[in-house]
Amino acid sequence: MATGARIEQSTVELARALLEHASEDDPWIPGAAWLDEQLLEFCMQHPKLKVELFRFIDVLPCLPPGDVSGHLIEYLGGARADLPAPLRFSVELSAPGGTVGKIVSRAARRNVMRMARRFIAGSSVGEVVAAIRGMRRRGLAVTLDALGEAVLTDREADAYTEQYVVLLREAARAVGRFPEEALIDRDHDGSPLPRVNVSVKLSALTPIFDPLDPDGVARSAVPRFRRILDTAGEVGGFVHVDMEQYERKDLTLAIFKDVLSLPKYSKRRDVGIVIQAYLRDAERDIEDLAAWARKRGAPVWVRLVKGAYWDSETVLAKQRGWPCPVFQEKWETDACYERAIDLLVDRSGVLRPAFASHNVRTLARALAAGSDDRNIETITRRQISWSPEHMPRHN
Repeated sequence: MATGARIEQSTVELARALLEHASEDDPWIPGAAWLDEQLLEFCMQHPKLKVELFRFIDVLPCLPPGDVSGHLIEYLGGARADLPAPLRFSVELSAPGGTVGKIVSRAARRNVMRMARRFIAGSSVGEVVAAIRGMRRRGLAVTLDALGEAVLTDREADAYTEQYVVLLREAARAVGRFPEEALIDRDHDGSPLPRVNVSVKLSALTPIFDPLDPDGVARSAVPRFRRILDTAGEVGGFVHVDMEQYERKDLTLAIFKDVLSLPKYSKRRDVGIVIQAYLRDAERDIEDLAAWARKRGAPVWVRLVKGAYWDSETVLAKQRGWPCPVFQEKWETDACYERAIDLLVDRSGVLRPAFASHNVRTLARALAAGSDDRNIETITRRQISWSPEHMPRHN
């Protein structure tokens, strides 16, 4: 493994190479995706507008066409002062039933649906397979997760589980016929990688995921989790367990380890779990997973992310007078992520690392940490495939 100074030098060189490669492609022209990103970023900076916008989007699918502009006015009216001038002008002119109102209604529905398509692969297996095909043609691997994860009854949990069973079987059948893409279908040693990957929240496999009743949660969630694992094993798919709020972390890790320690699953390698670097427990949890995987005798994957529940974790801890489980400053999370990179690379014999980030520095650091002094320069100089439309324009 490279020394610390060498890794830092390579990190900077790799990050610059990524950025330069993106800028060398065709001239970048703002498109719909860019406009969507700018609108979302603007809304995130205005809390009141953000709340009202998401409330409107939540009810939009249920609204008759004639009611859209009226609801838009009602929801955004209280946050009108925060709207960009063109949007504020449109809202002010949008009397329900009027010509401008109809135009705004159609535009609102069309734009929301377009933005949704950026995050939702499809509403049927056929649409999902088409999305996978498009991603593969661009050299991108895919992991899928089903919507509707907030289950309230056993019947809903069963239905949610069956979504994964159908998705795994149908997607694997279709994707198995696609031409091989060596970059994403082969591991570093040439061995095949699963073409169909799914991500599952264990809390969606039971109507009550209460850490105070771990045995009850296990009785409810484990049979459904095993059904998904069994189906993935039959079709050669991969199952990744997503991480959720902090209060669910330890139970999620416990169920994952308990099930994957069973004789039927103890040799399975096509499984993984998420670790969130914004948690103060992240490094300890990686060490615990490594010790468990070493004892288990077969590696599992660990997808390292920064975390998506910072706001709610911070607010909840403050409300209840608890120690905050997440780092309060972004640089602390970034630093923890880089330390976690080194942990995962050092324990890659028992934990297969997968690094997830939109930050160029972070991705470059992961590449550099996995290299040694003999091939760092090769990695730095080689052509790096990177799509400009996926180039993060902020940290």
